[in-house]
Amino acid sequence: MYRAKELEKSKHLHNLLQKISEGAIVVEGKHDKAALQKLGLASYTFYDLIGNPGVISTFSSKKVYLLFDNDKGGEDKKQKMLGFLSSCNPAMKVDDSTGRRLLSLLNCTSVEQVYGPLAKFMDFEKGDFDGENILRHSKVHGSSELQH
Repeated sequence: MYRAKELEKSKHLHNLLQKISEGAIVVEGKHDKAALQKLGLASYTFYDLIGNPGVISTFSSKKVYLLFDNDKGGEDKKQKMLGFLSSCNPAMKVDDSTGRRLLSLLNCTSVEQVYGPLAKFMDFEKGDFDGENILRHSKVHGSSELQH
């Protein structure tokens, strides 16, 4: 029973990660960005976008996934980001629920906390982590980058 439950969780997590890796990910701050970068997921911080609205034009064909902490500060910044993105492009597709589901599935309240559980998951998925995982990451000069 335990194994079946873990496999179901693994499938759900795999699907969520695949989904967000195909879009643009927006997080609160630099520590969140660093945690995702270690996993090979490129993201933009709240401040990257607020300070440089031109970056948003690169999102034209992608869904934007908001991955903000599950606290008052995260909720406040998420609301500001939703307003900002809407003012830049009212037709932009923004998803703020997938990030919440990801945090919940990993039993995390902040994005910064996801590194440990996701690294373990990627090890589990790969069997023996050798620099590649389910999201087609490859280790390059000590850092990770997402391969599309």
